[in-house]
Amino acid sequence: LEIIPKIAMDGHSVRRIKLAKITPKISEVLVEQYPDGGLTRLGLFASVPNAEISQYLPIVDSKCERFSDGIPKVKKPLSIPYAPTATEIAENLSSVVSKETDYASAAFGAKVVGATNEHYGPAAQVISPLPPLNMFDGLESARSRVEGHFDEVTIKFEKMITPRKVILDFKYFVNNNPKAVEILLKTSDSWITVAGPNHVKPFAANQKEIILQKTTKTDHIRIRTLPDGGINRVHVYE
Repeated sequence: LEIIPKIAMDGHSVRRIKLAKITPKISEVLVEQYPDGGLTRLGLFASVPNAEISQYLPIVDSKCERFSDGIPKVKKPLSIPYAPTATEIAENLSSVVSKETDYASAAFGAKVVGATNEHYGPAAQVISPLPPLNMFDGLESARSRVEGHFDEVTIKFEKMITPRKVILDFKYFVNNNPKAVEILLKTSDSWITVAGPNHVKPFAANQKEIILQKTTKTDHIRIRTLPDGGINRVHVYE
């Protein structure tokens, strides 16, 4: 028995609805969400106090009422700040051991220069040299149901290199890491795909190492997630 049809909802809000007719007695209720999301509370009332009854309106008249109080902020840090100076970066680069140098790290001058979507987490964190703390400490895009959809993060290296190995860290993405990834490198006037699509869903909460069979000298790399999902860290080695 449907008592409320599909209706629009807003975040950080409440919608009070007066049913058109009294329903039969029930012991269970099913709430369907389209396409997904969070629900803090569900209230089902046989009656409400007279002082509040005017707040409940028929579906066609009811609207989402945004809560007046602010959304509480977390008290512990979601990520550890890291902002090296130009001098620190230069010192790090001057003492590198080639095969052990992560050129996608901010410690060696890498920068995130583009991201198609940062709905749940900031792309800038994928280049942090510090271990991730949680899901927010990394890039996570919104979900998409559009066929063929993908999201991307683009990283610029401090110097030209020839990437040969990429490690993607999904440590805190237990269920919501990407289904697959592609890796692209920038040439003088275009982008070339050098790996993928690589199926990475089985590597949730782990790392995936990708050896590039095709490569070129470049200072830009692009990680493409198919169709979406989260990555805590990106590591790139020569």
